[in-house]
Amino acid sequence: VASFARVTTLESLTLHCQPFNDVPNLQDLFLSMQKHAFLKQVQIHFSLLKENVQHVAQMLRRNQSIQELDICVENTVSVIPIAEALETNSTLKKLNTDAGLWYGNGSRGRQQKNAFLHTLESHNFVLESLHLFHSRINTQDREIVQKINFYLELNKDFRRQRLLSSQDGNASPAEWLDVIVSAENKTKVVFYYLSKNVS
Repeated sequence: VASFARVTTLESLTLHCQPFNDVPNLQDLFLSMQKHAFLKQVQIHFSLLKENVQHVAQMLRRNQSIQELDICVENTVSVIPIAEALETNSTLKKLNTDAGLWYGNGSRGRQQKNAFLHTLESHNFVLESLHLFHSRINTQDREIVQKINFYLELNKDFRRQRLLSSQDGNASPAEWLDVIVSAENKTKVVFYYLSKNVS
């Protein structure tokens, strides 16, 4: 961890460790990540526990360089803190995790999905890819997942950050028109942007 903190120009970090109990100073590691200005890709190939997910969330709130995050999470651990952290994160574009609750049946799994939906609907205009491994989506949750994928598509292909975010949301009428024209075959996209800019 001390060595990692000193290498301030590192762009990619991959961690492997088995068993999990052998991981030293994990909290210190995530604290160090908060300060890294060049770190763009992080892969953690061992299961994170509840307290570690909290550390990841805190890191995402403060780090403004990481663009890709690939993590594993214990099946019983909620990933809602990560969803909430992404409300203020403005750099992460890809999030991969095998959190079992995400596509689990029942209310707990649905809470995970709704947390990400809320973040993408109202706060995050940057995230483009959200991949949480699954084999089946139940009927009740399919609509939530479809909405999530719609917002991801808006972020990736239709410049939602430029048009709507408080930081970049000074787009000209020509930019609005350009996006709407580019989405001419995407009725939902056109309707979404027209509803956001009635003038």
